[in-house]
Amino acid sequence: MSEALVRELADVYGRMPRRLSHRSALSLGGVALMAGVTVSAPGAFYGQARRLGWRHAAERAATLKVAATGVGDDTWVSTPARALLECAQHARWVFGVEEIVALALSRAPRLFDADELAAVAADLPFAAGLRRIASVADALAAVAADIDGPIPVHAREVLAVDRSYAAVCEQAAAG
Repeated sequence: MSEALVRELADVYGRMPRRLSHRSALSLGGVALMAGVTVSAPGAFYGQARRLGWRHAAERAATLKVAATGVGDDTWVSTPARALLECAQHARWVFGVEEIVALALSRAPRLFDADELAAVAADLPFAAGLRRIASVADALAAVAADIDGPIPVHAREVLAVDRSYAAVCEQAAAG
């Protein structure tokens, strides 16, 4: 993360703890995607953040630092696992969330561990996000395994996801 962004965050939020989250954190964490600035912090929406074109996500102080890495005074960044879960959990305002999940799981699989995703989802709790990730992983695995399907053989490798996500599908069962 750039020093300029850290300074801007301090200008907008002062000493209030905040975390770069959702697509912002996912893009900083190694998933190649375009993202604006989304900041999670306790409290109401901040007008200055809105003027800068940032998205503010109100969050309880108790969960702000769960699965997050400190990057300076009062500033954290969601880990890749948390950022992916945030996108999946808040799908109503994260455009193209299924594509983001598919891209993350198939193109950047080294960033994600099925057990870590399940543990972070339980800590937050983000069961709906975990179910969304599991359903996308299940669909990718089914497409990659369909030998007679319309996807060319060379493209199946791009769609393949780690088989450990089968366990996530079981853990993310409804209810």
